[in-house]
Amino acid sequence: MADRQNRRDLIIHTAATLFLENSYNATSVRQIAEAVGVTEAALYYHFKDGKRGLLQAVLEHYMPNLIIVGEQCASAPTLADFVRQFIAGQDTEHNRQNFDRLRWVLLEYPNLSAEEQAIFHHKAQTTHAKLTALVGHYVSDAAKADKLAWLLIALLFGYGQMFFNMGLMQVAPQMEGEDVIALIGDLFGGQADKQT
Repeated sequence: MADRQNRRDLIIHTAATLFLENSYNATSVRQIAEAVGVTEAALYYHFKDGKRGLLQAVLEHYMPNLIIVGEQCASAPTLADFVRQFIAGQDTEHNRQNFDRLRWVLLEYPNLSAEEQAIFHHKAQTTHAKLTALVGHYVSDAAKADKLAWLLIALLFGYGQMFFNMGLMQVAPQMEGEDVIALIGDLFGGQADKQT
């Protein structure tokens, strides 16, 4: 059983690497199988939907899991505190590597099929729904909590992409650290209408 899981993990890791190096559209199932050292049949054993199944597995495996951190912050007394803790909890080397592994999605997204785009949308919507519930502890207006959750997701991904993947940290070092996190927390804090 462990061998199967290890092989599955190796296939996911290899696919993510090849998607990053060559692009999703330019990477074939055969290339992934060869890089892993398995047959295409073995790859399809683990991923019955082939490359589309691999896309879903890569997104599931490498998209930073915002909700685990969000749930750890749920006892924060204010929305500003929740946001500060939430953002600080995302700023790990592991998440930075995951953002890096997924940067190809931004470039290739327009070239993905509607079904492939739907895989990304589903992951984003699932994350958003859970984050909306967490934000809803501080904001009684459901529509407002919904928008704030989308904004928080966009801020995190945009910040990660621009300042780490695009290297803007080199020209704007003041955008790293606790001051930025505090500022974002303050911006969100003004939106709350209740405390936990």
